[in-house]
Amino acid sequence: MAAAVGLLMVTGCSAGGGGTAGAAPRAGPADLPPQVTAGEARVLWDAEQLLVRDCMARHGFQYWVVPRDSIPENRDFPYVVDDLGWARRHGYGGDILERIDRLRDQNPNRRYLEGLPAQRRRAAFAALYGEGPQSWAATRRPDQLEARLPTGGVVRRNAASCTSEAPGRLYGDLATWFRATRVVQNLADLRRARVVQDPRFTAAVGAWSRCMRGRGHPYAHPRLTRAESVAGGPAGPAARKAREKQIATAVAEAICAGESGLSAVARELDEKYARELVARYRPDVIAERRMRRDALPMALRITAAGRGHAPSSTPGIVRATP
Repeated sequence: MAAAVGLLMVTGCSAGGGGTAGAAPRAGPADLPPQVTAGEARVLWDAEQLLVRDCMARHGFQYWVVPRDSIPENRDFPYVVDDLGWARRHGYGGDILERIDRLRDQNPNRRYLEGLPAQRRRAAFAALYGEGPQSWAATRRPDQLEARLPTGGVVRRNAASCTSEAPGRLYGDLATWFRATRVVQNLADLRRARVVQDPRFTAAVGAWSRCMRGRGHPYAHPRLTRAESVAGGPAGPAARKAREKQIATAVAEAICAGESGLSAVARELDEKYARELVARYRPDVIAERRMRRDALPMALRITAAGRGHAPSSTPGIVRATP
């Protein structure tokens, strides 16, 4: 159960943002509803978290709102690290991974659930997430949400839970919201798979590899440098040496990403496949964007009410992220 707590409750520490190459799609048909801004996304997140908190309180449990961007500098570089300044500061993000681990350990929701007696813990999980998906294997349940993903497969979630009630109140049509958001989120995986399989990307990786060898880093592909990003390991001088190596490799990767043209090719292909996928899955993209925009007035009211509470260590009294 403790492992499940660690996985499910640290909602504010997930990878956020994107690298210059491979960020969220920036292009698309002009007649689509506009995407929400980063600030608006935070308002929607805070509102949903506050609704989860209130739902859990009705079930007799405590819940703390966690910020959406606990570590703003946490970034995702799906193709190649191409931000030289970021590479010089973070290497491959080992320091950020360590901070995420600390935040996970300090997460009040995780600590709260782990501290409950076994029976109460099971009841809290049932309130938060509903019955587990293992009970859905044989037959489709009436309280089950379902979405078929563009990459194949099906994802499901129990509609009778606080994590479903909250978006249902905020966005209205829970089934449509669940399907549209899961499809749109899955498009990133599909887009990136198409980019790395494109012959232009493969050719650019070859040029990048030659650049890296010339700088003393014999890597055939950017994905092979990722072993440098593992957090933890030895302490003291050995840790400092490992971090210096990580930063040196990441800096070389970022320089070669520019000199080889890999960064530009990845960005161009990323936008190309983003446009194609948005066009192909247009109804879900429209639904996801429109529902987000339509929910903003309610989200602003909810977060304004949340900011009306004074800061306190008492569970349930939270301050919404500005």
